[in-house]
Amino acid sequence: MSTQSRALTLAGRRAPPLPIVGALSNWSIGKTLVAPAVIYAIIVTQLPFVLTIWYSLLRWNLLRPDSLAFAGIDNYLFVVTADPVFWSALISWSTTAIQVAASSARCSSRRF
Repeated sequence: MSTQSRALTLAGRRAPPLPIVGALSNWSIGKTLVAPAVIYAIIVTQLPFVLTIWYSLLRWNLLRPDSLAFAGIDNYLFVVTADPVFWSALISWSTTAIQVAASSARCSSRRF
């Protein structure tokens, strides 16, 4: 039997199933090994996000930490309705975002 035909017959065969280690399959072992990294990623990324939302709902003066009160959406309503800088900052940010997107689209259409 030539080497080429031998390789073809070996390639055509189905690989044997992987042995099961104890009661866990390889898929379960993989999930178990990845779990600490996933938990760490959730703690590092999502916990600060949730705490930021929580702090934004509070009325809290850092100079007087004992004056903590729940504000609800009053902080957001103040920013949208009473803050004089909000709308100019929003327009400035929107203009910059549109310019960056247009510049990026223009540069990505070029061939190098």
